[in-house]
Amino acid sequence: WPSTPCRAISSATKLLDLNGNLITLPNMLFIDREVQNLSARGHIRREVNIAVPYGGTAEDIDNAMEAMREAFNDPDVIEDAMAKDRDGEPHVSFSDFKESWLALRGYHYYYMGEEAETQRETDRGWFSYLDHCSLVNRKIVEKFQERGLEFAFPTQTVVLEKDDPGPA
Repeated sequence: WPSTPCRAISSATKLLDLNGNLITLPNMLFIDREVQNLSARGHIRREVNIAVPYGGTAEDIDNAMEAMREAFNDPDVIEDAMAKDRDGEPHVSFSDFKESWLALRGYHYYYMGEEAETQRETDRGWFSYLDHCSLVNRKIVEKFQERGLEFAFPTQTVVLEKDDPGPA
């Protein structure tokens, strides 16, 4: 037996979540799983999904996609995202045919600081990112309104047919 006392090795990692809750995770969880250090990221890529109604033309879809691009590239959005002269251009596509709408998908970036700065090195964090998302969403609504575009909502068409083709 060793003559010096053994030290207990911590068998758990303690974290505070965004709500202030203390979370205890057994270290065994980290042995065979990927761990992402979100405070070490330099940017966030956000996905935005927009639903436009069926019944429009291909031009309407192009118009809606252009409205999203305009919102992502708005000078206020670019400045707030610190995206000027960065890689990672916004992207918009017509992604899918859903049950009640046509789906558009866009991606834009929010940078944490100057080149090579990470979130932990700046004052920018989760709440400034959420404020940025609100700015982008407001710009999308504004651009859709300027173009007379509508957002879709779940709808269903019911067709009623008469069993007897005779007089009503």
